[in-house]
Amino acid sequence: MAEQKELTHKKIFLVFIPALLLGSLALFIQIIRYQPLYPDPITPPPTEDDRPFIIKLNPDDPVLGNKRAPHTIVAFEDFSCGNCLTQHRLFTSLQAQYPDKVKIIWKGLPVQEFPYSSLDSIRYGYCAAEQNKFNEFASYAFENYTNLVIETLDIISEEVALDETDLAECLSSTRPNQWVQDTKQIAQTLNVRSVPTFFINNIQIKTPGSIEEWKQLFNL
Repeated sequence: MAEQKELTHKKIFLVFIPALLLGSLALFIQIIRYQPLYPDPITPPPTEDDRPFIIKLNPDDPVLGNKRAPHTIVAFEDFSCGNCLTQHRLFTSLQAQYPDKVKIIWKGLPVQEFPYSSLDSIRYGYCAAEQNKFNEFASYAFENYTNLVIETLDIISEEVALDETDLAECLSSTRPNQWVQDTKQIAQTLNVRSVPTFFINNIQIKTPGSIEEWKQLFNL
């Protein structure tokens, strides 16, 4: 009887050998084919959404300073903004020290609606730029930021010697309003929340509080 049991065990073992070999072979194949669930990350090529937004510069954008200056600031400002006046004074001082180093590409963004809309002053500024008088107009406009009604804008236009006929034609055209609309769309894309807002190399910067901070930005 004992010998019969031993033979039976041997038969059972022999039956399981092929199954074990098949299981081992299947495991080996799975190991070879194995791909990790979380492979080492590979940086994908940049998509359109990943690339930095390039600020659109319009040929009609007014320029403060020497147009050939190597350093460029893109500024979203409103003539009716007190902080914009502060920055304009800083930039004027910077220009006096480095007249050929820095320029501002100016983007007029009307934010004031009460007690009067600042849109009119920006439209006048656009038309002043068409006559190459934007620097002069901007200085007067910023200094009178609390009272930029039409009467004040007309006085400023006379002070900077704008041609009345050309000014009237410009103001009656669609060009100033279209430029403002383009500026608003760019500002919205950039998530500009207030004025003044400044960009250097398409990157928004913290608004400098002194002329020394401006100089440090350009290693002047």
